[in-house]
Amino acid sequence: MSIIYSAISILFFASTISASIRIVAPRDVYSAVIHNKQNSPIQCNIIWSPSSSIFQNSFFTIEQNKNHFISEQQIDMGTWKARASIVEIDCGDLSLKAPFDGVNSPKTNWDFFVYPNEIVSGSTSSNIQNY
Repeated sequence: MSIIYSAISILFFASTISASIRIVAPRDVYSAVIHNKQNSPIQCNIIWSPSSSIFQNSFFTIEQNKNHFISEQQIDMGTWKARASIVEIDCGDLSLKAPFDGVNSPKTNWDFFVYPNEIVSGSTSSNIQNY
């Protein structure tokens, strides 16, 4: 009888442990399309990880109601190259930091929309050939 209770206890603890351990896919964004939904130009900056001085302070301007494509970046780590992921988008006084809403796995060509009061994480861009 004690063997049965032991087996049930082991199964209970194993299921509890496996339920508490979730494998979370990376939520990285490697490239993006930033849509300026404002009626005036806006200056933006992208912060990358791993951080590198060549990617810091990459200010660019997006004209009113226009889009800007942010291409994927790689950092030379000596014997290998690392894919840089976007960790922060700053446009004017607005900022959006990772993890981004809607990103539940690695993404390329992810849409971000800059509105007058916020930056919104969107979806995978379907019009990437236009950039």
